[in-house]
Amino acid sequence: MTLFRNQSVKCLRFSGYSLIEIMVAMSLLTVIVVGLLTTLSQTQKALKLSGSQTDTLESGRAFMALISRELQEIAETPGTASNTFRFYSVRRGDPLMQDIEGLGRDARENRLYGFAFLQKAAAANQWKWISYEFDKKDLSEQRGVADLYRSETNVVYWALTNSGGLTDYQHLRRINGFNSARNNYESNYFRKVLPGLAHLSFRAYDTNGFVIPEWDRDQLSGYAFTNALPAVRSHATVEAIEIELGILDPDVYRRVKSLPDSAAVLSYLKDRAGNVQVFRQRIKISTGQ
Repeated sequence: MTLFRNQSVKCLRFSGYSLIEIMVAMSLLTVIVVGLLTTLSQTQKALKLSGSQTDTLESGRAFMALISRELQEIAETPGTASNTFRFYSVRRGDPLMQDIEGLGRDARENRLYGFAFLQKAAAANQWKWISYEFDKKDLSEQRGVADLYRSETNVVYWALTNSGGLTDYQHLRRINGFNSARNNYESNYFRKVLPGLAHLSFRAYDTNGFVIPEWDRDQLSGYAFTNALPAVRSHATVEAIEIELGILDPDVYRRVKSLPDSAAVLSYLKDRAGNVQVFRQRIKISTGQ
C-alpha cells in the first residue's frame, strides 16, 4: 500500500511543465508572433505602395491620353492671323535635381513648363486657347513640385489678329503663369487635372524626325511656333511634339507638402528619383501647311 502511494506521488510530481519549459515556450511563441507581425506589416506596406504606384500610373496614362487628343487638334490659323501662337511652352520655377545611384549626383534634372495651344471651336470664327499652368504660390513654396491646372479661354477671330495673337489675358498667362489672383479676362477658372508634378517638359521634332533646338535658356525658355514662323529661332517645321511627364508618388508628395520650406523639400527629394514615375509620348500634329 505504501509502495503504491509513493509511486502515485512520484507520477503526479512529474506530470506538469516546469517553469523553464514554460518560459522557453513563451519565448518561442513571442519570436513567432513578432515575425508574423513584421511580415504582415511589410506586406501591408508593399500593397499600399503598389496601390499608390498603380494610381499614379493610371493618372499619368489618363493625362497622356487626354493631352495627346488635344495636341492633335492644334488649329491651323488663317493667313491673316499668321503670327498667332499655335503652341508655346514656358519654363516655370527652378529645376529639381536628383541623385541616381550609379549615375552620380544631379543625374536627373526635373523642370516644369507651363504650356498652351490654340484649337478651333465649333462655332464660326470662334477659337479656344487652352492653358496648362502651375500655381506660382506652389512653385515658390514647393520648389519645383506642384499641381497642374487647366483652363480654356474663348477667343474670337479679331483677337487672333492683334497684339501678336495674344489677348491681355493670354499675355499675362504666358509671362506670369497661373496665379491665384483672378482677373476680368478669365473666361473660366483653372481646374486641377494632375497633382504632384515634378517634371513636365517638351521637345519639338521636324519633318525629318530631328529635334528642333530650344530657345536660349532665359526666363521664357521653351518652344513656340506659329503658321508664319514654324519654330522660334529655327526655320524647321514642327511636325511632332514629345511630352515628358514626371509624377511624384502620392505618399511622397503628401510628405513634401508637410515640409516647412524649400530647402527641406530639396533635401528630402534629392535621393528619391525612384519615386518619380516618368511618362513620355511623341504626338504628331498638323504642320499648318
